Amino acid sequence: MKWKNLRLHMLYEARAKVLLSFNVGSFNEAKEAEFLLEDIEGSIVLGNKGYWVMKLIEKMKEKGFNLYVRPRGKEGKRFLGCL
Repeated sequence: MKWKNLRLHMLYEARAKVLLSFNVGSFNEAKEAEFLLEDIEGSIVLGNKGYWVMKLIEKMKEKGFNLYVRPRGKEGKRFLGCL
């Protein structure tokens, strides 16, 4: 099994400290996030730059999520204070 191409996607309830769902595979981050979050509304979502997709960001805003994702490219470097 090649770990290089695999990604871990997980849904965690922080207050209850419970792992609700997870998936390991070479799935697209944004598509997997839509699948994991389809029955959830109004929560906080943390993700890496793979989740910086406008279609996903718009859907999350519509559902009342607070989305914290590092932007891609130069914007991501500015976000981290590197530029």
